[in-house]
Amino acid sequence: RPLRDVIQYVSFMWSDRFISQRKESIDVNDDKVESLRRIIRLCQQKNIRLILCIPPNHAAYLSVFRLKDDPDPGFRIDRELITRVIAEEADEGPPVELWDFNDFHPYNCEDLPPIDDPRKPTEFWADGTHALPSLGKIMLARMLGWPLENPEHSTYGTQLDAADLEERLAVIAQGYERYRNEHPEDFQWVVDHMDKWERN
Repeated sequence: RPLRDVIQYVSFMWSDRFISQRKESIDVNDDKVESLRRIIRLCQQKNIRLILCIPPNHAAYLSVFRLKDDPDPGFRIDRELITRVIAEEADEGPPVELWDFNDFHPYNCEDLPPIDDPRKPTEFWADGTHALPSLGKIMLARMLGWPLENPEHSTYGTQLDAADLEERLAVIAQGYERYRNEHPEDFQWVVDHMDKWERN
């Protein structure tokens, strides 16, 4: 299926449902928090290096959270919680790393296929929330310290901790504005289609 179709009829459907749920309640799931704590504790006890990852979304999908007035479009609560739990639990064993790829990096802002050539292949994205293996390989190289095929890959993803949170959120907000300005046709397509996910 053409990528724009998948974004419109699948990605936008899920973003709409997700945002609606978050507007009703954005409370933290205590069971999930405790599960994260147990994972970190186990890795600390067994002297296992733990790498956590906030996976990326395409900018077209990520923009909807700001356009539809999500209560926390930058996902501050999630990032704040994860970094706090890591700081509280990872104090005796090997370091716990949190890599954050969910932003408006140019790879996440890859142009959507042209409307008159909807099946034109993309380099990094299968739809709004699923990256292709090409992007996954870059993520793995960044997290595991493998050699990078392209020096530009070194700008993708950032290690996040509590001390960097405010700066990181500011970078994401600035990235959204840059996406609006540098990809006006794609952005307008998002505005025009984000509520048209139900098929006639």
